[in-house]
Amino acid sequence: MMRKQYGNHFLIFAFFALHLLPMFEVLLGSSSIYYIYTYNNIHKNLTIGDILLLLIILLGVLLENYADKQLAEFRCHRKKSREHKFSVLSTGLWKYSRHPNYLGEIIFWWGLFFLGYSHNAPLWCALGPLLITLMMYFGSIPMS
Repeated sequence: MMRKQYGNHFLIFAFFALHLLPMFEVLLGSSSIYYIYTYNNIHKNLTIGDILLLLIILLGVLLENYADKQLAEFRCHRKKSREHKFSVLSTGLWKYSRHPNYLGEIIFWWGLFFLGYSHNAPLWCALGPLLITLMMYFGSIPMS
């Protein structure tokens, strides 16, 4: 679909919009953790708040993983049973949220930021999770 839409310019579009921009967002998203390990010794002063934030980060990873697993199983079942291709997954986590996998990813990135911020990472480190959240909301969700 995008190939048709962008024609001869698809490779340029794909390089910048589909590869370079998300890579830049991940770099920004990781900046608070880089800041911790470069300028702070988190392993020497791990607090209860750090442990809670690490659990939130783990929750985000598990949520994304489990939701992706449910989606893969649904697609496999739909393909085998030849159900209507526009059927919607509405069981498991997908019963409560239209995009639990994206929610898990957003929780992960914001958890990384708040972990870094709690160890004096600069506020500009929030640009990463903010851009990733905006990409999910305005880019990934409308495409699905």
